[in-house]
Amino acid sequence: METLQINKDYKLLLYHEVKQTNQVKGGHNKETFMLNVETFKKFCLKAGTKKADEVHDYFIKLENIMFEIAKEESEKLKHQVLTLENKNKSMEVQKVFEVFLYAVPALITGIIAYYFFKEHTKNEAGRRRFLLHKDIQVNTLPIRLQAYERMALFLERITPSKLLIRISPTSSDKNSYESLLISSIEQEFEHNLSQQIYISDDCWNVITAAKNATIQLIRKASLLEKTDTANKLQLYSKKGSMEKCFLPDPSKNEDLHNIEVYCTANFPTEMSQFMECKIPESFCYTCCEREYGPMQLVLREKCYNERCKADK
Repeated sequence: METLQINKDYKLLLYHEVKQTNQVKGGHNKETFMLNVETFKKFCLKAGTKKADEVHDYFIKLENIMFEIAKEESEKLKHQVLTLENKNKSMEVQKVFEVFLYAVPALITGIIAYYFFKEHTKNEAGRRRFLLHKDIQVNTLPIRLQAYERMALFLERITPSKLLIRISPTSSDKNSYESLLISSIEQEFEHNLSQQIYISDDCWNVITAAKNATIQLIRKASLLEKTDTANKLQLYSKKGSMEKCFLPDPSKNEDLHNIEVYCTANFPTEMSQFMECKIPESFCYTCCEREYGPMQLVLREKCYNERCKADK
């Protein structure tokens, strides 16, 4: 009892102190103790009596029962937790599925709306471009047509057969005549240079290439030995008429007279060619070569075949 504390483990309820006198002898002092439950249990367990052993066994059984109850409660709680987790998982899956069911129609609607607005925007932009292009064409189409018309006329004017006929030499010097022809082409090209604004790039490149090819052709013709004069250079791309050429009959005075007239008109200063022209057997070939310059080889060959053959 030395380890027990008063008013905590037990209480002292009654305390009597009787003084011994000559009249009263043999009396005992009495103390009454009230133990709490825990102190009583300790007291019983520490006692060496049979009752103490029964109390000890009782508490051991009680402890075992408590452990079994705690184990059962733990198993039940664990089972409840697992059940709750499975239920939560099932609810989560169900919620995800519900969200998916709501999300799929919304997603499909969003995609349809996106493509609808995309096509609408595209069509609207195309419509605006069309209207703008239409408005521009109303104002620019006549100007563009005029530009194409002017460049078509330019190409026609620089065609060698037309150019050499339109521009006559001022002297017999072929170099001066060559410079005159090239200068005329360049001046006319520069005069139409502003038309490039209204003509497509591909078309303008073709026109430029045609102009450069014509200039190169004139320079190439000027370098030939046969074109030693400006007049011969002028005839280089001549495109005349094969009706003037025929296969003469030496026995007919009319044919001889026509030969004389043609040769005199076309070879007034070129005596060697004049004499060759007057020969009935070579007249037709000389005439075809005179009517069609070296640049017109296809037409010259056609003249040979159609006008200079004996069976024609």
